[in-house]
Amino acid sequence: MDLKVQIDKLEGAENWSKWKWQMKMHFEQYDLTSIIDGTKICPVAVNGDVSADEHVKKVAEWRRDNAKAAALIASTLSASVADLVMTYSNAKDVWDKLVFLNKAVFRDLIY
Repeated sequence: MDLKVQIDKLEGAENWSKWKWQMKMHFEQYDLTSIIDGTKICPVAVNGDVSADEHVKKVAEWRRDNAKAAALIASTLSASVADLVMTYSNAKDVWDKLVFLNKAVFRDLIY
């Protein structure tokens, strides 16, 4: 899968709506929406639930999808916005922080 996309870098509130819409379209295209909305979480082993091999495969799949979503987000952030989320590695956490920043911080910066 090639994750090269043409999305303007997120700068803040001034392009948040368009950036968010474009990102959601790409998450859908690459089947990553469930990573961002939290409906697909990293599997936790439950005794007898699945075999160890199956669990390892499911965790690897989640990690791969999480990495794809995180890379897609990271590649579309301006340097100043990236500085605000670079401590997160989980794609959902990055997305949630960006949503929070849009509501709390980005708006204050332009008013």
